[in-house]
Formats: sequence, C-alpha cells, structure tokens
Amino acid sequence: MISAVVSNISVLLCILGFEEVWVSMETEVDNKQYNVWESPNSEDETDQFQLLEAKVDSLIEKTVALKTENEALGEKLRIEEGKVSDLNNKIEELNSGRNDAKQKIMSLLEKMEQVPS
Repeated sequence: MISAVVSNISVLLCILGFEEVWVSMETEVDNKQYNVWESPNSEDETDQFQLLEAKVDSLIEKTVALKTENEALGEKLRIEEGKVSDLNNKIEELNSGRNDAKQKIMSLLEKMEQVPS
C-alpha cells in the first residue's frame, strides 16, 4: 500500500515538472542514497507543492470515502446473503412439504384402487 502511494506521488511530481535526483547522505552508521525531487523553477516550487498537497489531500479523502463505501457495501452483501440463505431454507422446507403431500396422495390413490367396485 505504501509503495503504491509513493509511486502515485512520484507520478504526480513528474506531472508537475519536478526532476528526480538521487542524493547521497553519509552518516556515521551508513551511506545511503535518497530520492529527492527538484523543481526546474524554484519560483513555482511553492505553488507546485500546494498543488501537490491539494491532490494528495483529495486522494486521501477519496480513499477514505471508498473504504467507507466498501464497508457499507460489504455489510449490505452480508445482509443479502443472509436473506438468500433464509430463502433457500424456505424452498427446501416447501419442497419437503410438497414431497410429503405427494406421498400421501399416492397412498390415498392406492387405497382407492383397492376398494372393490
């Protein structure tokens, strides 16, 4: 999930015209390279960051809304699955009752056939 967000932010930065730059940082513990973004025009940097922040905020809001909607739909699905299960049980009961009635009718017809005319 985090790598997807980082990837999306990288795409947004490219769209906004930022250039990807690798920066080496040496510490007492280790030597690492970090990926940073530089604006080709420092005057636009503030506006671009504000635009990026607005897009990230929008992305977060949409993600939260979609998660909420997903949870609501999941609950509706569970309710509907319960209804389907109840209806399937009712169908089985009705089929069983119909079979019992059929057996009784067959039994009565056999008895009627045994009656002398």
